[in-house]
Amino acid sequence: MNRFLILLFVAICGLLKAQEPALTLPFISGGPELDAGNCITVDAQGNRYLAGNFSGTVDFQGQIITSKGMEDAFIAKFDSLGTLLWVNTVGGVTSDRGIAIDIDTDNNVFFGGTFHSFELFIGDSVIYSCGCSDFAFMSKFTGNGEFVWANSFQGDGATPVKDVVCSTNGNIYFTGNFFNTTWFGTEEITPGGVSDIYIASYSQSGDLLDVKTYGGTGADDLLSAEENNSGDLFITGYFGKKVAFDNDTIESAGLNDIFLAKLDQNLVTLEVKSFGGVGDDRGMGLYLLPSGDVVFSGTIYESAFFDGIEVTGNAYYDIFVAVADPLLNINWVKSFGGGFDDFARNVSSDNLGNIYATGDFMLDVNFTDTVLSANTYSEAFVLKLDNEGNTLWAKSLGGTRHDFGNSLAVTANDKLLFTGSFSDSLFFQSEYVLGNGSADIYIGEINPGENGINESSFINDLTVFPIPSNGIIFFRSSEEILEIEIYNSLGKMMQTAVVNEKGNLDLSSFQTGAYYLKMTTAKGTVLRKIILCN
Repeated sequence: MNRFLILLFVAICGLLKAQEPALTLPFISGGPELDAGNCITVDAQGNRYLAGNFSGTVDFQGQIITSKGMEDAFIAKFDSLGTLLWVNTVGGVTSDRGIAIDIDTDNNVFFGGTFHSFELFIGDSVIYSCGCSDFAFMSKFTGNGEFVWANSFQGDGATPVKDVVCSTNGNIYFTGNFFNTTWFGTEEITPGGVSDIYIASYSQSGDLLDVKTYGGTGADDLLSAEENNSGDLFITGYFGKKVAFDNDTIESAGLNDIFLAKLDQNLVTLEVKSFGGVGDDRGMGLYLLPSGDVVFSGTIYESAFFDGIEVTGNAYYDIFVAVADPLLNINWVKSFGGGFDDFARNVSSDNLGNIYATGDFMLDVNFTDTVLSANTYSEAFVLKLDNEGNTLWAKSLGGTRHDFGNSLAVTANDKLLFTGSFSDSLFFQSEYVLGNGSADIYIGEINPGENGINESSFINDLTVFPIPSNGIIFFRSSEEILEIEIYNSLGKMMQTAVVNEKGNLDLSSFQTGAYYLKMTTAKGTVLRKIILCN
């Protein structure tokens, strides 16, 4: 049984110089299998919109929803305090997922995703398919949750929606990629390679106005898009081999490269750039900064070039965050990684131009002066950088199995909201949540400055080492550690302890496995994960 979980918290797994922020769990529910929060966004009033997928029966703050099949898509609206206003489901008998949402100036909600069912029930409409692949669905709801229209395009292969953008001209762009011959309205298009990119433009009434495709002989995908106030559309994703953007052709240096492109309102290419190395490099998230620059994120494999700037990773896939000017010239690029696969899946910004990223990592990742540690599975992270790329803080949330950071958004008053999924259990700050199924949803909130807390007060000078350990744990801290609580991987407190006169903690009598140390100092509390190999 899975759990839908909204976590409202000010900081995750960090030691605070000011008082420790309050944490509440106002919403817990469940279903039997895989659940995920895939996209979160906000409107001008601070209302939150969440898209994802669920299975079985789920309680959304007293509103019960039940999936029709293996997985159903959902879209939910919460007010600025996190109270549920409405939730709608979309689904059939197999796997259907909500992927992307955007809000127009009238607070209409545009929702896209994929469905594998023969019949997709959405509002009072039914969309039919062969049930043989993941096809796109596009839909519109009012701000009150009333269904307006739904549409789809299908073909001989998958046509998944990856993002949706409400344009300043009133039209709506649904973006993604398509495999094999696909029918966009009456137009039949066949990709040049494994898959091509599409941008489909719809009217407010749900009519397909235009579709633009880009591709070459490899596998191409568009993962994120944003429009500026002038109506220019910025897009990122990845491509293999060669891909043509109108009259501009870019060529990958390796397996897959990152692309960054700027299109006008007629979807004519104004600028396009490629970045990468000899491996598999992917653009995954994109956001437009208050300055007009564009920040984009994703992953690089071992090393990559960004406008002549060489970025060398640690091993396998590493996180990157980069900023380019409106002409797509790189201002700066940062990479963070460890010993395995790390991804920055989404980015956003506050009013000051500070940058937030979320994603997931494995093993240890060095975010400049902050090292986050995961167990043998992935953990989610939230990262904050200033507008020059300097790390302000990095926080992790995770448990004993796979945890993912999928999407984030920042409200007009700079509240940070983020969502993803976790498996089995979730540790954050000094709290522990036990999940009930294969994967559960979380929403987190970081509220800068609330309760007198200044984000610059995060400190990361409390180091626990070595990890893994043979049982003797050492500490490096500017503050005296007053008490230590030791928890096992299921969240059960095993015992309390203090650092001995040698400055270490002897856990050699404990069984091999993952444990958590909750350490209290005069300035607050911090949680650190350790692994014992006795």
